[in-house]
Amino acid sequence: MKDPLSLESYSVESDLQELLIANVVHEGVHFEFKEDYTGDVKNKLGKHVAAFANSHGGLLGIGIRATDGVAADLTGIKASAQGFGDSVSQKIASKVRPVPQFATKLVSLNNKRDVLLIGVAESANPPHLFDGMIYVRNAAASDPVLADNRLSPLRSMINRRLALAS
Repeated sequence: MKDPLSLESYSVESDLQELLIANVVHEGVHFEFKEDYTGDVKNKLGKHVAAFANSHGGLLGIGIRATDGVAADLTGIKASAQGFGDSVSQKIASKVRPVPQFATKLVSLNNKRDVLLIGVAESANPPHLFDGMIYVRNAAASDPVLADNRLSPLRSMINRRLALAS
C-alpha cells in the first residue's frame, strides 16, 4: 500500500487522485493544500515547511484545491521554467533557519499543469524558524508559537532532539 506522506508514492495524476482525492484526505497535522502558487502562498511556503519540521513532518500540495479542509480537486499550477522545483527549494532555504530536511516533486497533470509536492521530514534538530518565528502544525494550520505559550512546544522539541541523539 502506498504511503500518502511519501513523495515516492506520487508519479502520475492518478496517484494524486487515488491517494488524496479518493481517500478524502483532510488538511491537518500532516497535510496542507494550496490551490495556487502566487503572492501569499509563494512568500509563506517556508512557514509551512518549518511548521511540519517542528511538528511531525508532512506534505504540502500546491495545485490542489481544498473544500472545507478536504482535498477536492487537482487544479495544478504552471511550473513556468525548467528548474522550478530547485527555485522553490532555494526560496524555502533562504527563509527557514536552520534549513530542515525536505524535498520537492512535480507531478504532471493531464491539463498541462503540475502539482508541486513538498515533503517535509520530522526534524531531529528543531526548532526551525521562519522569518524569526517558530511555527508548529495545529489542526489544519501552521501557527506561531507565541511568547507566552512557547515553553511546552519547545520542551517537546528539545525532548525529541535528546531522544534521537541517544
